[in-house]
Amino acid sequence: IHKICIHSERNKRYDIFFFQAEDGIRDAQESRGLGDVYKRQVEAFSNHSFVQALTMFLGEFLCIIAYGFLLFVPSFRQSEAKALREAEAAGKNINFNYFLAAIPAFCDTVTSNLQFLALHMISASVYQILKGGVVLTTALFAYMFMKRKYYTHHYAGLGLVVIGMGLVGLNSVLFSEKSASNKNPLVAIILLILSLLSGGTQLVLEEKIFNKNFASPIEVLGFEGFFGIIFSAIVILIASSISCVGPDCNEGYYESFQTACDAIFNNSHLLFLVIVGLLSISSFNFLGLSVTKHMNSVVRAIFDITRTVFVWGYNLIDGAEKFYLLQLVGFITVSYTHL
Repeated sequence: IHKICIHSERNKRYDIFFFQAEDGIRDAQESRGLGDVYKRQVEAFSNHSFVQALTMFLGEFLCIIAYGFLLFVPSFRQSEAKALREAEAAGKNINFNYFLAAIPAFCDTVTSNLQFLALHMISASVYQILKGGVVLTTALFAYMFMKRKYYTHHYAGLGLVVIGMGLVGLNSVLFSEKSASNKNPLVAIILLILSLLSGGTQLVLEEKIFNKNFASPIEVLGFEGFFGIIFSAIVILIASSISCVGPDCNEGYYESFQTACDAIFNNSHLLFLVIVGLLSISSFNFLGLSVTKHMNSVVRAIFDITRTVFVWGYNLIDGAEKFYLLQLVGFITVSYTHL
């Protein structure tokens, strides 16, 4: 996690960015010191959700370069050769079709853009806990399409996730004050629920890919990034052609790629922040896919929400949020499910 103070020469103001890698560069947060990615805290450049999603896939695409360098490492080549022999003996397809990576990449594109939009309307800690509901959709889809068996303790844990998420979401709607970062929690919750469907689909599809094919996680992630760049570019083109009116617009449109690029390349500190983000995304998602390959998608989803308590705790220490007992009960409930 990196905390960087950005100085804008154009607006003569200082802004704080709190950066954390996730399933991609995600989750911007306004001058609160929290979020999973950056959000430009200069009014003219503050709403570039679709470009932020693009940077996530750029980070994933870097894994292709890393994979190319790893192929020159003898120990890595030996490890890959051994894994290939084991996969062939297990009856897996050793001629992986990399176009398969386009399917989870499309799901990730939908998930990322919905979640970015939601984060403009709700606080970071509440966003984190609700986004953790991907455990539910992942478990459901794994049961439906992979015939995974669950036992009593599994159902109990999933039930606690539902209760905890419900308490936190209810607290956000009923008690949280409206602010620049919590301006429309109900709409944000709806967007997040929709994103959970595509997010769960993505994780289960990745598990099915690894179950039937031999492929290196870092290689698959690189191709997901490649296809994600294409999908994000299409989304940006569409958003850049739809006009809108209001403070959340970019030059009169829902997105302005040129404005976003100007914000990044005209500010060396912000550029540094994005570069750090690209590197952290590559490593974070590589580890996530490795968990999916060697364990399963549900385990990955569970570990993915462990940071929730830390985000909420920092928010309280930072003074960015008020303490609510109902929210505390919700966080404790969701955290307990990890046991």
